[in-house]
Amino acid sequence: MLIIKVKGGLGNQMFQYALYKSLKSLGRTVKLDISWYSRNNLHNGYELERVFGITPEYASIEECFKLGDIELNKIYLLKKMFFPKKTHYFEKVLFSFDQEVFTCDKAYFEGSWQNEKYFKNIREEILDEFSFKNIDSRNKRFSELISSENSISIHVRRGDYVSNPKAAKLHGNICNIGYYNKAINLMNKQIKDPKYVIFSDDIEWCIENLHLNENSTLVDRNKGVDSYKDMYLMSKCRHNIIANSSFSWWGAWLNRNPEKIVVAPKKWVNNMNTVEICPKEWIQI
Repeated sequence: MLIIKVKGGLGNQMFQYALYKSLKSLGRTVKLDISWYSRNNLHNGYELERVFGITPEYASIEECFKLGDIELNKIYLLKKMFFPKKTHYFEKVLFSFDQEVFTCDKAYFEGSWQNEKYFKNIREEILDEFSFKNIDSRNKRFSELISSENSISIHVRRGDYVSNPKAAKLHGNICNIGYYNKAINLMNKQIKDPKYVIFSDDIEWCIENLHLNENSTLVDRNKGVDSYKDMYLMSKCRHNIIANSSFSWWGAWLNRNPEKIVVAPKKWVNNMNTVEICPKEWIQI
């Protein structure tokens, strides 16, 4: 049996689930461990079932204990530190593809698995799995509008990238105003009559810094448990300018426009100069 630990926000959950589907497509017995959410409520908690209507197989605590070092109390934390299970498989290098994952017979996988190579071969299946549910009429009408125009999504993530010291150190000041200006200039040169659709957790910053005037629309209605609807709308835009965020990464990846242009930051985290998270077709600046 293989078990994949699920943790983090929606974008992270989608990467972990995509690996789950890829392994299952090979006939492997795979389950998800979502026990992390019993101790953490990051963003909106575990969202895969509610957002996409999918029903994965879940591992029991007993099954997780057999393969992994599960952090339920201090005793297990100490055991994990000094007597780790050989079947507890940690991601070796962030954002890099590890072929060895597909050779394991028994393993408890812990990592983010943020690399398209883990599931690119089943792209159509992943696109079908990540079909958004419970989209209200207002967002559906707006999605029809942006699908009919030369729409370009812009995702500006600030929030914890500014207010949380740990997140700011890792991800902050990468997608700054210089990045967005370069991305917008690039799009303006390649797209006729562009219509920008801006998604952000800091709309005021966008108003003050992104001077797009009549060519832009600010989306600020999807908050809290409805935040996933922003990803849905990003995927309906014809082109995408993303942040160094798995949330807008998926918004762009789920975009089915065969002629889409996706602009992404060349740098993803501050402590690594090069990462492999973006597909080679995307433009990195």
